[in-house]
Amino acid sequence: MGKFSVLQQIIQIQKAASAGIGIGFYGNSETNDGVYQVTYSLMNANHTLTSIDLLISDTVQLLTSVVKSDLTQLEEIFSKRTDFLVIVRNTRREVESVAQHLAELSFWKGVELNPNAVAEQVNFIEDYRWLAYILLLLLDLIICLFTLLGLAKQIKWLVIV
Repeated sequence: MGKFSVLQQIIQIQKAASAGIGIGFYGNSETNDGVYQVTYSLMNANHTLTSIDLLISDTVQLLTSVVKSDLTQLEEIFSKRTDFLVIVRNTRREVESVAQHLAELSFWKGVELNPNAVAEQVNFIEDYRWLAYILLLLLDLIICLFTLLGLAKQIKWLVIV
């Protein structure tokens, strides 16, 4: 009766270990999915910030060209009419002010943290974390299989190992 109850306890431990391994595989998969979503979001944020930078620089460049060419030409045309010249010069100042404010919009330019680089680093670490965790769970699974095999064949040295 003593041997039988020990075997039952070992089998219950094996069942619990098998359940733990199954939960571990599931948790590893969920963690991997979550890290993938984080890296995808970081890459998407990097794309958004790059697009904003491009739009801002294009707009500033366009406003600068308008100030240099079109408004200078209007100043030359209206050089005799001071009332129009005042309006053109005020417009020039406003356009330069808008261009300056737009250039200051991209506040992230001075930041050394690049979302794309962070996403690549997280992805690199996740690949190795995932592989290490899978190998650990497989090792646990092999240990459980050897223990069950030892119990089934009633080989003491295999159960001890």
